Amino acid sequence: MSFCSAAAIEPGDVTPATLEQFREALSNDSIVPNPKQLYRTTCVIWNQASVEIAAWPKLVVPVPDGSRRYALQWTDFPPSFQSDAEKFLTRSANQDPFAKDYAPSIRDSTVAMRRKQILQIGTALVLAGFPTGQIVSLATLTEPDNAKRALRFFLDRSGGKTKYLHQQAILLKTIARHWAEAPDEQVEIVAGFASNLRVKQTGMTDKNRARLRQFDNIENVLALANLAPRVFHEVEQADDGHRRTALRVMLAVAVEVLLVAPMRIDNLAGLDLDRHLVQVQIGRSTTTHIVIPAAETKNKRPFELELPEITRRLISIYRQTYRARIAPAESCWLFPNETARRRSTVPFAQSIAAFIERETGIKMNVHLFRHLSAKLQLERHPADIETVRRVLGHSSTVTTLRAYADLRTKGAFDRYGAIISSLRQYDTEPSRREPRKPSDT
Repeated sequence: MSFCSAAAIEPGDVTPATLEQFREALSNDSIVPNPKQLYRTTCVIWNQASVEIAAWPKLVVPVPDGSRRYALQWTDFPPSFQSDAEKFLTRSANQDPFAKDYAPSIRDSTVAMRRKQILQIGTALVLAGFPTGQIVSLATLTEPDNAKRALRFFLDRSGGKTKYLHQQAILLKTIARHWAEAPDEQVEIVAGFASNLRVKQTGMTDKNRARLRQFDNIENVLALANLAPRVFHEVEQADDGHRRTALRVMLAVAVEVLLVAPMRIDNLAGLDLDRHLVQVQIGRSTTTHIVIPAAETKNKRPFELELPEITRRLISIYRQTYRARIAPAESCWLFPNETARRRSTVPFAQSIAAFIERETGIKMNVHLFRHLSAKLQLERHPADIETVRRVLGHSSTVTTLRAYADLRTKGAFDRYGAIISSLRQYDTEPSRREPRKPSDT
């Protein structure tokens, strides 16, 4: 609007050329940090307004693709490759304990991730110059030269080693050893790639460590802790009956669950009302437990806790009043999508993060709830690493210590700083710079 006003362009005179001029101005004349994203958002909002606002010009503008997708389609590859990949994925997912190819604890999400990775690896090999028609089986991907070309494509694209790249290399090693039955020397070469691409990470990533610092401010902690109750209070005071309001309540419930039960996003999105939310009758009172079997968790450890009363109450209100606006059809999921099915994990995680920032100004991803739980516990009880281990479901205290040693370091420096402060003889205030006797403590 500001751009068009400055150029004396009336609303009815806006054309696709006007948007193109706006794009050029953003790129060449503005100081916005992400002009491409801002332009894309402008196009999306313009099209939305043209549908929802009666007086808005009825012009639909093209929305640029903001993704970095590069993968080919499965149908771009030879049928033999498609068939071989599907057989491998099906074999990997066989849960029959009496089957010869029994593979325990292979979750649907793992199979989906492997399917995605195989397609990406095949695409990378093609983009590195290998003919598509010659990729006839998974064994083609594991030939050392081909594996190197594909992995180098990802390495150059990401600008360095990543955990995901290491996972792709591990998958190539798995295929070479257990599916393609490649010669030992070939398997060793591919295994060497995986070893060299391993990201040696101890503790939190720099990004998560930086984002966790915002919770050194108690105001941010309070804002997150009271987010769900506040949203419920605001909505109950002025409920407009719209679906977007119900979605706001749903995201508030998701934040509340993550706060009291810091689980992984896959488990959060997969919470089943019939299987995972268990009602327990004790006398005249009823409690609600979240119960997730070991087979459905990443670390293969059962997850169970009794929800606090306020959390139980918020979930109950959400189910009775707002959930039906999100998915009119009957659904077993606590957080259904518009077709009453299970929400996709990545978009759901992104929606939660955007919701938190919109409501509080706090930037955090869903996984940061796990780090935050450790931070809050260790700040109050520095020696109680066992509580953190149990809350996060780690198999050993060593894992927990390795991940959160930095949080204990801050407490140590605070205590050491108190000792130094007690030894000071001069105050830093100009009017109070008089010698004082150091404290014996």
